[in-house]
Amino acid sequence: MADNNLVTSDASSPTIASANNSQKTLTDSNGNLVIDPNTNEPYPMPDGMDIAANVRYAQAFAQTDATEAEKDMLMVYWFRQGGPQDYQRPEGYIAARLGDMEMSYRAITNYNYGAVAAAMGYSLVDSLYYAGLHNQLIGNPNQPEATSYGIQQKSVNNITQGYNDYRAGRWANLSDLE
Repeated sequence: MADNNLVTSDASSPTIASANNSQKTLTDSNGNLVIDPNTNEPYPMPDGMDIAANVRYAQAFAQTDATEAEKDMLMVYWFRQGGPQDYQRPEGYIAARLGDMEMSYRAITNYNYGAVAAAMGYSLVDSLYYAGLHNQLIGNPNQPEATSYGIQQKSVNNITQGYNDYRAGRWANLSDLE
């Protein structure tokens, strides 16, 4: 690889850019940096995160004859505290139980949730309400400055951006892979 600051995966996965190998940041499947609307900086990404793969899996599952309850259960599994797509708790369930969080990955976790929820066929409003319901029941019910969805405005912004980016085609579609 000629450039140590750029790691590329196959065409259906995002490019992960890194300045001097310090912090990986998110780029979409077209190679464009994805900017967090709350910070105006690129989203930092944990090692091993692949939003395009998460989206592809959600798209494939959404096309099965799964019931709404089965879709909901899969989303709960993926995004539960310490779940496989809860990137803000990288050590898994034990860390989640102890309250350890990697706050630098909170925004990317919300962004990913929005993209995956869109790929599963949820509406944006339902996605935001489900995030708030999760927070109220399992997460942090005492959110300072919570919106009517039960989550902070920063989270609403990240979820909405991930959702809209998916709908705008920034992530691979199943038809692209056939």
